Amino acid sequence: MIVTAARDRDWPQARTVILTNGTTCHKPSVRAALAKLDERVVKLDAGTNWILEQMNRPVGRLCMTELLRRISMVSQLTIQSMFVHGPIDNTRTKDVESWAAWLRLLAPLSVQIYSLDRLPAKDCVRPVPRAELESIAKYLESTAGIPTHVF
Repeated sequence: MIVTAARDRDWPQARTVILTNGTTCHKPSVRAALAKLDERVVKLDAGTNWILEQMNRPVGRLCMTELLRRISMVSQLTIQSMFVHGPIDNTRTKDVESWAAWLRLLAPLSVQIYSLDRLPAKDCVRPVPRAELESIAKYLESTAGIPTHVF
């Protein structure tokens, strides 16, 4: 892997980190490459198929069960999740509960949650206030015992 070779040669104290949507984690070659990195961060913004379709727009037919099966093949991972308000809103109680249930099954090392930093070009989703993100983080920590950080 070119990244780790360059790191080892030029800056051995640096950590290698990848952010992935997890859709190809079921492939042995992908898992082998991911295993060489110091940290694996996988995006998971949804707890239901509808939110997955609306927020992530996966190519082809990809349901939550299949996505989680693929992600679960990676060990020692961190999950990163974005929350938004609007017509697509993954902050509703039922959506947060579904998301948290999947995370309990995945048992990641930690979870990073955030919202939009600026408004998108089209006014279809809005940022979630930090206090609400903190509430979601506390819910996940109390129900799943997973360290959760708000950004």
